[in-house]
Amino acid sequence: MDDLSTKKCVPCNSEDLRPMTKEAANELIQKIPEWNLVNEDGMLKLHRSWKVKSFTKGMEFFQVVANVAEAEGISST
Repeated sequence: MDDLSTKKCVPCNSEDLRPMTKEAANELIQKIPEWNLVNEDGMLKLHRSWKVKSFTKGMEFFQVVANVAEAEGISST
């Protein structure tokens, strides 16, 4: 299987896409250390927590995350 870090984000709003199976998710989660699968209302979701040394460092981190999301075309809507 390809290295997940080389994959690009693709919106999942196509009628042709189906949710990933639990088995496939459990196989892939092993490739991304420190991430977990959580069940929210019957839907598997990725989850990860970070600890930062200060509020300012946390804001800097989330700005980097926001920049990556923007470059990938991800929106919160």
